[in-house]
Amino acid sequence: MKHLLAAGATVALLMAGSAHAHDSKHADRDVISDYDFAGFDSITIEGVYLLDVREGDTFSIRTEATEEDAKWQDVTLKGRTLSLGMKKSKSKRWTKNNNSNGVRAIITMPRLIDLEVAGVATGTISAFTGGNIDIDIAGVSELTLSGTCDHLDIDMAGVGEVDAEALKCDDVDADLGGVGTLSVYAANRIDASAGGLGSIEVYGDPEHRDIDDGFMSKVKIR
Repeated sequence: MKHLLAAGATVALLMAGSAHAHDSKHADRDVISDYDFAGFDSITIEGVYLLDVREGDTFSIRTEATEEDAKWQDVTLKGRTLSLGMKKSKSKRWTKNNNSNGVRAIITMPRLIDLEVAGVATGTISAFTGGNIDIDIAGVSELTLSGTCDHLDIDMAGVGEVDAEALKCDDVDADLGGVGTLSVYAANRIDASAGGLGSIEVYGDPEHRDIDDGFMSKVKIR
């Protein structure tokens, strides 16, 4: 109980800390970098990024950053995972000062099967079709997803909002252990557990339902 209340009390602080990155619409992100990485189907966010991820036949990666953020952005390929991070010294500095404008990342890839957010991520993930998608949120996020999938497995242990109502999936496993709101679409089956602080909203009127509400959280069938 005390942990949940403490988490609720810190939401405003956490979101305010990332608001500078999310809302810097007028920042001069005039340092453009293109990367020729290919063969990845997973993305990990460990820095402060504004995402535009979409399905396409070929791979493309472009970042747009301010001169300051460009010094510290760290985009690497680790196996089949594209890592969007910050160099270690910058990560410590941002944690202390919350002074990043956020790096815009425009990514095209044929298939997305895994997304992990350990930093700060906002933006859209759109037009992916079919297959299974796993999403793990341990940081701060504000994401909108669209497309179709066979199975969505989403776990929010961090803070934020994930709107996946427009991601039409057959089966969904959703776990809210952090603070925020998850919106999902399940046409056939939903397995939802809300043990954190917030809500899981389920669209699609699935026939098969396994629902577990928490003391300070709720699963809502829309």
